[in-house]
Amino acid sequence: MLYLSVFAVNTAHNGRVNGLCFTADGLFLLTTGTDDRMRLWNSATGENTLVNYGKVANSSRTCLRLSVSRGCSPEFVFVPCGSSVAVYSLHTGELVTMLRGHYNNVDCCEFHPDYQELYSGGKDCNILAWVPVLRQSDIEDEETATVKGGQQAAVNPAFVDAWSSDED
Repeated sequence: MLYLSVFAVNTAHNGRVNGLCFTADGLFLLTTGTDDRMRLWNSATGENTLVNYGKVANSSRTCLRLSVSRGCSPEFVFVPCGSSVAVYSLHTGELVTMLRGHYNNVDCCEFHPDYQELYSGGKDCNILAWVPVLRQSDIEDEETATVKGGQQAAVNPAFVDAWSSDED
């Protein structure tokens, strides 16, 4: 089998490329390099989409495992960044937040689409699970707030029994 290089005419980064990740639909390829840049490429044309992620610190000398969310709107990119995980909006390049919890450098991230959770692993010998927090307005919109003992208690929609009748 013969493979042709689509990106042969373009220099992807001004440093070593040490991270590659396709989006779930395969339409885009994300790359990271030791030039502290992340680029989003159109898979069909090989063109840089020119999304500006700003400086994406990358001092790793080994493969950097980044991950893209699936089933979210908007889509997010999770990038190991020192002892934290940087969360970017995929198509705007906006830095959404930094997830802090590791005691040493983070090497890899993996997104679980069924649970909408992120897992990160690092040199501190830990694997952390990052679970999204539901906003209060989301809880009220879903009418999942219940009254117990005169106090309002929020119930995670994942644990609401949708099969029971209201008459019980």
